[in-house]
Amino acid sequence: MIETIKQRNEKLFMCAQSMNSANPQEFSKITIKISLYNSFTDYEIFWQKDEGKENYYSDDINKKFIYPITDVIMKEIQAFDSSRGQPWTHAHLGLSSTGEFTVSFAMIPKEDNHPWLFMKGKSELSEKEAAELICYTPEDLQKCIKKYRGTYDKNLRIEKYQIDMSEKSGNEDADYAVIYENIAKLMFSIQQPNTKTMFFYGQIFDDNASGEFAWDDNNDEFQTFFFKNLEYPHDVGNKIIDEAIALRNMALFNNEKWTHFMVTLTVEGNFHINFAYIPQENSCSGLYMQAISDLPLDTALQYSISKETWQNCVLKFVNTST
Repeated sequence: MIETIKQRNEKLFMCAQSMNSANPQEFSKITIKISLYNSFTDYEIFWQKDEGKENYYSDDINKKFIYPITDVIMKEIQAFDSSRGQPWTHAHLGLSSTGEFTVSFAMIPKEDNHPWLFMKGKSELSEKEAAELICYTPEDLQKCIKKYRGTYDKNLRIEKYQIDMSEKSGNEDADYAVIYENIAKLMFSIQQPNTKTMFFYGQIFDDNASGEFAWDDNNDEFQTFFFKNLEYPHDVGNKIIDEAIALRNMALFNNEKWTHFMVTLTVEGNFHINFAYIPQENSCSGLYMQAISDLPLDTALQYSISKETWQNCVLKFVNTST
């Protein structure tokens, strides 16, 4: 009997549930390939049709707002001690519609890595295969072959688990993908002409919450509704705040509740959300993703923060760990 993944490792269970929640019914398998190094990370997602002949890459169905699952998956996979003492740099995650979840890990040295070349080093390629890579040079290939071919164990481990597919809609931790989708749809509903990237900044505390919209236009000029003399979409903003509160209350954030967030959404549908953990005492209305103690005094005064308040925050929160 295949060991259930939740019994084996909570981190991988989160990855599996995230993939499960993002796999449309018409697809038989979802696969995520990852290369993870200290200075950069690459990943690729694709879905396979039932007949096994068509692959739909993440860019093809990005408009369906499935892309945001990568944020949680990358967080969980980085936190997972996958190789039990053996470092790894590449991972391959696959989930079928029947619930079989397969995870493979490989150790590819950074010098032997190439963007979008997953679970394989340059030293393993033939000259013909290498020539198809971007920025390929024969000298680089020969250097990698000489230094790395046959010198490391590429495949560290392959593990297989079974997950309960009925948890696709019933598991609380999988519902964050639906919240991301709802937020993206709300932001698209007020998209302004010539918009390139949209932003929503928010603060959430136990007794109050607030938010603000902004966007970059095609001229790379930062705009807000206040500067453009447009009617502020309070209803949409309140709905986004409600979605963010529901997200904040999920089990994923039980250990520590974030208080500030920023959503970034491009017109192509690329969605990203950042969180900050800033105490209410160190926060100010209209100041998002920054603490009062982070500001120089002249900037704090521009936010109508008194010198006394600023000094108290600096004394209490700056270098508190030393």
